[in-house]
Amino acid sequence: MVAGAFATGIVALGAMLSPAAPIAAGGKNAGGKKSVACFESSVPGGKKPRFEPRPKRCVFIAAGAVDSPIPPSFAVQQVIKIDWKKWGGQRAEGRGKGYTSVRPQPVPVTVTLSKPRKKCGHRAYTKAKFKYQFGIPAEPLNLSTC
Repeated sequence: MVAGAFATGIVALGAMLSPAAPIAAGGKNAGGKKSVACFESSVPGGKKPRFEPRPKRCVFIAAGAVDSPIPPSFAVQQVIKIDWKKWGGQRAEGRGKGYTSVRPQPVPVTVTLSKPRKKCGHRAYTKAKFKYQFGIPAEPLNLSTC
C-alpha cells in the first residue's frame, strides 16, 4: 500500500517537473512546441507578430508584406473561430471562418499550415494554404515570422 502510494507520488512529481508542464499550463512556445505567427490587424504598422500554438483567431500575413504601409489583400488572410483538427507535426490543419473581399460576411475556410522552422526563437509554421467554401480563390502564403 505504501509502495503504491510512493510510486504514484513519483509519477505525479515527474509529470509536474517534465518540460511539457509549462507549455500546457501557460500556452507558451517552449521546448520546441510548434506555433504560428499571428498579427493583431491586417495593417501591422511595424508591429511584431505574437507566436501562438493553436490560435483561435489569426491574421496571417505574407513575408515581405509586413513592411508595406497597407499590405495587398492577397497577402493577408484573417481567420476566426479556428478549430484545429491536427497540430504539432509537419502539418497543422484547422477549420474556421475567413474574411474575403468577395463576400461581406466570413465564410468557412480550411487552413493548412506547413514547413515548421526555427524563427525568432520559436518553432513556427512558415507556410499557409487556405481553401474557402464556394471556391473563393486564395493564394498560399509564405508567412511572416519576425
